[in-house]
Amino acid sequence: MSSEQLLILALLAAAFAAGWFARGGRAEGAGAKGDGEGEGDRESAVEPAVEPGAPDPGALVAEADDELRRALTAARAARAMAIGAGGGDAAATRVALAVLDQRLVELERCADRLEDARGDEDRAFAAFDRAVSGLAALRRRVDADAALDEVEAAQAEWQRATRGP
Repeated sequence: MSSEQLLILALLAAAFAAGWFARGGRAEGAGAKGDGEGEGDRESAVEPAVEPGAPDPGALVAEADDELRRALTAARAARAMAIGAGGGDAAATRVALAVLDQRLVELERCADRLEDARGDEDRAFAAFDRAVSGLAALRRRVDADAALDEVEAAQAEWQRATRGP
């Protein structure tokens, strides 16, 4: 196995681990409370009712948090590959950017759902949208410090807006 292949394998493993930990160790689509066996009656008694067919605003915020966290992890990894020791390895940089591209697609889908649920005038949505735009700018110029700083500032504003005072 060449050093390039080993580097790519390590990068893919890191991206997988970041996604896994961002979901709290759950598989895609799994609920945060476990598999639900033996818990249904107790949990349904305390959870607020949501109209059938209406998106759960808390679940959407949690999903947006996870998507943003995963996209930032991918952006940091791509940036590290572009400016760090792996910067000379074009294959590793391409893989890191491909992971970032995938995260951006997922993040933009989530932003669309968030805009539909909250409206484009919502403070939290505006912060999330700035983070998405910043990540897109970072993708175009992966070695720029200012783009990452802007995304982190937008993420902090998103956290303040969704967590309340």
